[in-house]
Amino acid sequence: MAKKRKKKGGAGGGGGGHDAAGGLRWLLTYADMITLLLGVFIILANIPTKSEETVEEVGESFEHFFTFLKGGRVGEPVTPGKGGENILSRRSGMIAEANPPTPMAVVRKKFIQSFSTQAGTKRMSVIETKQGLTVRFNDMLFFECGKAEIKKEAYPLLDQLASLVEELPNEIKIEGHTDKTPISNRQFSSNWELSVSRAVSVVHYIIFHAKNKAQFPEYKIKRLERRLSASGYGEFHPLDRENPKSSINRRIDIVVLQPKTEDKDMMEKPEPTIAEEIEEKFGIVTEGQ
Repeated sequence: MAKKRKKKGGAGGGGGGHDAAGGLRWLLTYADMITLLLGVFIILANIPTKSEETVEEVGESFEHFFTFLKGGRVGEPVTPGKGGENILSRRSGMIAEANPPTPMAVVRKKFIQSFSTQAGTKRMSVIETKQGLTVRFNDMLFFECGKAEIKKEAYPLLDQLASLVEELPNEIKIEGHTDKTPISNRQFSSNWELSVSRAVSVVHYIIFHAKNKAQFPEYKIKRLERRLSASGYGEFHPLDRENPKSSINRRIDIVVLQPKTEDKDMMEKPEPTIAEEIEEKFGIVTEGQ
């Protein structure tokens, strides 16, 4: 009787049926991917600083060395691509936002942080407008009723204000506003005069701070003086139109104007000339200055 031939790769063979090793090869790729992701998260968690410069450097490194694979359809070759570009463009806390804040938004944040106690209350508010940024203070923070002399207890607040204003290259308007309560005394014959005098007092204090507390060189003080202006509107621009005598209408507005040219970086400080550098370092005023 003829013997039956055994089929190749039976229960004990390895040539036919399901290849167990080949079917589990995807686990190796999956494990490698998880290991790489774990490494990325460990690197991000151990970055010593949250500065945007450091994050950008790390992002550039990842974009240079890490690429994701494109393709994936059956029968198509898998080729290296650029799927990892801008992988750090969005972040929460440490990773930079896709849409960076506008220059005015940066300035607004600085004012709110510096005046965290007053911001958002009846004493102070910060408003972004088409004109620029308006930092609004209730006049009672700075002045006694009917007077234009700055109160001594307001000096620390004005020191903070002056420090912020001095850093900005923008033109800045100081506006005085009153309510509709009539005023007539030896010093002021109208609310116009009172509002103008209060605005001028704030301007003088900012210049005083730059000269005596910040100790700016002369050329920086001149630049600051050119950027500052004062104006008074009396009772004619009330916030509460229904109640013109309301205390909310008495205020000092610090208006940070938009830069004149769109391409000008608001936070960029102009470079001093050679003559200005000599004056700052050695106190020598050169001819023609």
